[in-house]
Amino acid sequence: MKRLIILLLLVGIAGCGPDTKKENTNTDVPNENTPAGLLKKIHSLAQKEDYEKLQECIFPHSEIDLPDMMLQGIKEQKGRGDAAYSHKALKLLIDNHLDKLKPAADWFLKGCMPDGDFGGDERIAKIAETRPQDITMFDFERVHILVIKFEGEHKLLFWENLTNLSGESRREENPEPSDAEKEGTTNKSQEAVPEIPARFRRPIDTRLPQDQP
Repeated sequence: MKRLIILLLLVGIAGCGPDTKKENTNTDVPNENTPAGLLKKIHSLAQKEDYEKLQECIFPHSEIDLPDMMLQGIKEQKGRGDAAYSHKALKLLIDNHLDKLKPAADWFLKGCMPDGDFGGDERIAKIAETRPQDITMFDFERVHILVIKFEGEHKLLFWENLTNLSGESRREENPEPSDAEKEGTTNKSQEAVPEIPARFRRPIDTRLPQDQP
C-alpha cells in the first residue's frame, strides 16, 4: 500500500512540474515576428477577412493613400500592379519562395532613403539610414515586396505584382474571350479594316489641284 501511495505522489509531482507543456489555444493566426511570419499572418487574416487586424500589419505611412491602397488591394484581391493580391499567390510565395526574402539593397533600400519613394515618411528614412538591416526585400518574377521593422514589429510597407506568382495577372491582362468574341475571330476576313487612331493620321489636303504648289 505504501508503495502505491508513493508512486501516485511521484506521478502527481511530475505532472505539475515546470516542464509540463500547455496546449496553445491561439494557433489560428501565426504570430512569428519575422518577415516570413508577417506574410503568413497576412495570409491568415486575409482569408478570415479580418481587415481591422490586417491594418495593423501594414506600416502606417504618413501618406495615408499608401496603407489604404495596400489594404484595399487585399480586400478587392486586385489582379495586377501595385497592391495586387490573391490568397493563392501569397500561399505560393509562403510555400515556395520564403528563401528569397533578403536584406534590402540597391533601389529597394534607396527607395526608403529621404529622397526615395517611401522616404517621405521620416521614420522610414531614419531606419534606412541607421538600421538598414531592419528593411527586408523580396525580388522575384517582377514581384517586389518591402517589409520594415518598426517599433519592434515587422510591417508590410509595399508590394506589387504579387499575382505574377500564380499567373493571375496574365489572365487579367489577357482574359479568356467570350463565345461571341471567339465567333468574331473566325469572321475576321469579313471585317472592315480597323480605323487608324487620330494621332497617327496624316492631315487631309482639301485644296483643289490648281491651288496646290
